[in-house]
Amino acid sequence: MEKYLTTKDVASLLNINEKRVYSLATSGKIPGTLITGKWLFSEKLINDHLKRISMSNLELIPPSERQSNCILMAGSDDPTLSFIKQLYYSTSKNLIYSASIGSSAGMELLRNNECDIAISHIQSDTIPDNCVTINLFNRNVGYISGTQSIHDFSTIAKNNMRFINRQKGAGIRVLIDKMLSQEGIDAKDIIGYENEVSTHIEIASKIKSGQADVGVGVEFAAKMFNLFFTPVKEEKFFIIINKDYYFDSSIQQLLNLFKSGSFSQYYENLPGYNITQSGIII
Repeated sequence: MEKYLTTKDVASLLNINEKRVYSLATSGKIPGTLITGKWLFSEKLINDHLKRISMSNLELIPPSERQSNCILMAGSDDPTLSFIKQLYYSTSKNLIYSASIGSSAGMELLRNNECDIAISHIQSDTIPDNCVTINLFNRNVGYISGTQSIHDFSTIAKNNMRFINRQKGAGIRVLIDKMLSQEGIDAKDIIGYENEVSTHIEIASKIKSGQADVGVGVEFAAKMFNLFFTPVKEEKFFIIINKDYYFDSSIQQLLNLFKSGSFSQYYENLPGYNITQSGIII
């Protein structure tokens, strides 16, 4: 029987405090899943993780070696993915282990057959021929700020506002660099451009706590922290699945959630999401 560890167990195993375990889990540095507000960690996956990687580079075990009752998912970040994992567990008693390592890194793991599902919102990514792409939802992305509405990077540079960035390889980072290029602004002119975090919640949290003035992220994260949000675009947020595993019962149970009443009710009540195309093959 699969053994699961608590946050306290992992803290003891890694000889760190529990707060650090929470930080590693939420940023995708260690494999875990959030169930009913509590983090659970597969002992096997944690041990495999420690054996296979350095602390700065996540690598997941191949799908062929995984347990049949879990899904390995890696790539882009969204604050609502924890809800999907909890809903999946409540309906199937299976687990999703996920890592927010950026769209590009998730796609690379999928190409190497090292995860079941990649999450992305970079439509320019080359999708392998042996994969199926399914729209999860559309979401609003834009400027998040604490004291005023921001409409461009020119304003950020002119007013010496402190920026908080996403990590290299993240889809939001690709968007940020594109926006800077379109405005003809050098990244060196943006204070804090080199300061990186891995999730939208971290972006909003840094701004709310006064450690930064502005960033780019999803509308929902801004609303959670009662911050200003100026939309830039509505983008597709999708999952990519290897065709070899598409008809696995664990994958099909996940896809069926996108048509459920619980899924619809949750997203219809959130700011910044559009689920009219959820579950549609792109």
